[in-house]
Amino acid sequence: MKDSEIVKVLQEHGFYGIDLPMVSKLKNPSYYGIQLTTEAQRCLGIAVKPRKGNQTERILEYVKRMGSITSWEATNILNIMSFGKRMSELRHDPHYTVTQKWESDGHVKWLRYEIDENETETDALNA
Repeated sequence: MKDSEIVKVLQEHGFYGIDLPMVSKLKNPSYYGIQLTTEAQRCLGIAVKPRKGNQTERILEYVKRMGSITSWEATNILNIMSFGKRMSELRHDPHYTVTQKWESDGHVKWLRYEIDENETETDALNA
């Protein structure tokens, strides 16, 4: 994604002061000594979403970068139409623990999912 497209996405999400010179700072915040808010991180994640892999791999990559995911993010950012099925598969996979919590903006409620990787016996033996 081009930097100008990243600026457009961030501005659409309410970060109106973002311009092209700031994009490199957003991509490398620790280098420039700045800290991004959670919302800025989420929007930047929208702008640089994972593009490769199957649906489950894209969900795992997104959660690795962003910390959590909602069904809206999966559908609208990652273009995953079978989010419920993918979460069910991950819940039944012994390599992952899926936790969910309700969030609300005062009018609408939604579930946010976190996915943690479990250490298996094979992993423990290889360590």
